[in-house]
Amino acid sequence: MIRFSNNQTSLFDFVNEPIYKRINDPELDKIQKILESSDLMEEFRKIIYEDKEIRTDFGRPTRPMDMIIKLLILRRLYHWSFREAEIMGNDRISVRKFLDLREESSPDHTVLSRWNKKIPKSLWKKVNDKIVEYAKEKKVTSGKKMRMDTTVVEGNIHHPMDSGLLEDSVKKLGQLAKKAKNLGLASGERVRDFGRSAKKQVLRIVKYAGKRREEQIELFKTHYQQLVQITKRAVHHAKEIQGYISQGVINQEEKRVKKVNRLKASYEKYIPRIEQVIGQTVRRVFKGETVPVNEKLLSIHEEHLYPVRKGKKTKPTEFGQICKIQESDGGMITEWATYTSQPSDTHLFIPSIDKHIEIFDRPPQVAAGDRGCWSDINEVIAKEKGVKRVCIPKRGRKSRERILFEKQRWFKKAQRFRTGSEATISILKRRYGMGRCMDKGQEGMDSWVSLGCIARNLWTIAHAIL
Repeated sequence: MIRFSNNQTSLFDFVNEPIYKRINDPELDKIQKILESSDLMEEFRKIIYEDKEIRTDFGRPTRPMDMIIKLLILRRLYHWSFREAEIMGNDRISVRKFLDLREESSPDHTVLSRWNKKIPKSLWKKVNDKIVEYAKEKKVTSGKKMRMDTTVVEGNIHHPMDSGLLEDSVKKLGQLAKKAKNLGLASGERVRDFGRSAKKQVLRIVKYAGKRREEQIELFKTHYQQLVQITKRAVHHAKEIQGYISQGVINQEEKRVKKVNRLKASYEKYIPRIEQVIGQTVRRVFKGETVPVNEKLLSIHEEHLYPVRKGKKTKPTEFGQICKIQESDGGMITEWATYTSQPSDTHLFIPSIDKHIEIFDRPPQVAAGDRGCWSDINEVIAKEKGVKRVCIPKRGRKSRERILFEKQRWFKKAQRFRTGSEATISILKRRYGMGRCMDKGQEGMDSWVSLGCIARNLWTIAHAIL
C-alpha cells in the first residue's frame, strides 16, 4: 500500500523545534518552496492513483512517496548514486529538512532503485507538464519562442570490440553457472568457468591486431577462432543447464523457486544475445562482411544502445541513444524524447512545434533549429501551423536571396536564441549527468533523461522567481 506523505508529528516537535528546521540551504529551500506552492506532490498523488501499472492498495505501507520522489530528484540534481543519496539523506541536515525526515532513516538505496525503474517516463512527463504550468503562472516562460536540438546520451559500456564482447559473454555465463551450482541444478563440466581461457585469447588477439605480415594475420584469426570456440562451449553448457532448470523448479522448495526462476530468466535473456555476438564476430572477422548497425549488438547487457556519428573530432563515434531536448523562452525544457534508432533532425522539427502548441495552446512566434532541421517542407508546414518566423539555416549551397534572407536582423537574433540549446545540453551533461547514463536498460535510460530534465527545470524556476 502506497503512503504519500509523512504527516505524523513527534511529541518532541511540540517541546522544541527540531534542529533541521533551523538549517538553511538556499538552493534546496527554493526548490522546496516550488514543490509546496505548486501543489506538485498533490498532482503526483493523483497521477499515481490514475496509473494502472502501479498498485496503490496492496501490501504493507511504503515509505512516503513524496520523500522518494524528492530524493530521486536530488540524486540527479547533485549527481549522486543511489547509495550516496541514501547516505546524504541520513547525514546531511539540509537534505533531511528537504525530505521532511524526523527520527526515521532515509529510504534505502534498493527502494530508490526499485521505484526509479517502476515509475514510467509517461508519469515523469506529466509531472514536468505541471512544472511548466507553474512556470507559466509565474511568468518564467511565455511560449513565444521555441528551440530544439539533439544530443547523444551514452551508455555505461566499454568500447564494443568483438573480442571484448566474447569475453564478457564467457564471464557472464560463468557467473550464471556458479549460481546454478549453488542452487544444486548442475555440477561437473557444465559449471566450468572459461573466463581465464577467454582472457588469454583476448590478450593474444590484442598482440596481433593491426599487424600486416601474413603469418601474423593468420595468428590473429587463429586466436579469434579459439575464442569463438571457447564461447560456443560455454553456450553449449549453458543450454544444458537451462534444460535442467525446469526440472529443478519442480524439486525445489518454495523459498528457492524465485531464485531458480530468476536464473532461468537470465539464461533466456543472455543466451540469444551471446549467439548474436558470435554470429556478428564470424561475419566480420572470418567472412569480411560489414555488419549493419541495426544487426550489431554493442553490449550483452545494454542491447538498446547503437553507434551514433555526430561529426565530433574528439569523439567520432558515440555509443548510446539520440535524445531530443525542446525548450521554450526562459530556458524551460518542455519536451524530451529518447529514440531506439537514430532519427533525422529534419523529422523531429514539426512534431516539436505540435508539442509546443499542445502545451501553450498557441504556436510559437519564433521556431529555431540548427541546419540539421532544415528542409523546404519544414519551413512551409511550420508557417502553415502559425509560426511567424522559422529560423533554420539552409544546408548546402545557398542562393543570393537565401544569403540575404539569413542576414536579416531577426534571423540572426533568433539564431543567437537557438545557440542557448547548446548551453542547456552542456549543463545537462556536466551538472546533471546526462553525458553517460548509469542506469540499466531502456527504462533506466528513460528515467535518467527524465529526471535530469526535471531537476534542471526546478533549478531554472527557483533562480528565476526566488
